[in-house]
Parts: sequence; structure tokens; C-alpha cells
Amino acid sequence: MLRIGILALILSTLSVSLLGSAETNTKNLQGAWVREVDDFKIELDFKGNKLNITLARGENKVQLDTDYSAGRDKTVFGRIVNIKEDGLQPATEKGDLFSLAIEVEEGKIVVKELKGSKTSDDAKKLIEGDYKKK
Repeated sequence: MLRIGILALILSTLSVSLLGSAETNTKNLQGAWVREVDDFKIELDFKGNKLNITLARGENKVQLDTDYSAGRDKTVFGRIVNIKEDGLQPATEKGDLFSLAIEVEEGKIVVKELKGSKTSDDAKKLIEGDYKKK
């Protein structure tokens, strides 16, 4: 009986630590991250399970409101829930799916491998790269 109790304790501790490590990715992403490319400013704002992506060029901008989930392999999967256009037109639509690989480093994140329903080389050039904590 004591062996079963010890085994149960070990398994419960292991499962809690595994769950904690899966959550670490999303906890490390929380907050706003910014990147500037040419005359564009890109902001990724992680709040809970929502990711707001803002692309601005001068006074014009477009905001993509998305739901997301982070996998243990550093991949973020998302779905566009809403689009707010203010002078810029996105090449994507409500309901489109996307994914990106994100590495969290000290004071920055590195976005790689943008994939999606309507991903172009231009979108990859803008989105992929280093972001600093805002």
C-alpha cells in the first residue's frame, strides 16, 4: 500500500511539472513585443490566450485580433477572430489560420517560420525576426 502511495505521489508531481513546463511558453510570451522593419512597426501583444498583431506604417495601421495556443515545441498556432483596418488592408481574412515558431530569449523574442492560409514572402519579411519587450 505504501508503494502505491509513493508511486501516486511521484506521478502527480511529474504531471504537475510537465503541465508547468507547457505553460511556461505562454507565460514568457505575455506582454507587448515590438519590431521595426523599413517604415513599418509591428507589435505582438500577448494577453492570456489572445494575441493582437498590429502593423503600422505612419498613420495607417491594421490590427489582427487572434486566439492562440502555444505548443511545447515553441510553435504558436492561431486563428484570426477580427480585423480592424485603418488605412492598411491585410492580405488575410477573418477565420484564417497561422503558425509561427517563437524562441524566448532574455529581453526579446525571435519569430521564425511564419505559415498560414495566405502567407506571402513579404509578410514573412515583416513578421519574422527579433522583437524587443515594449
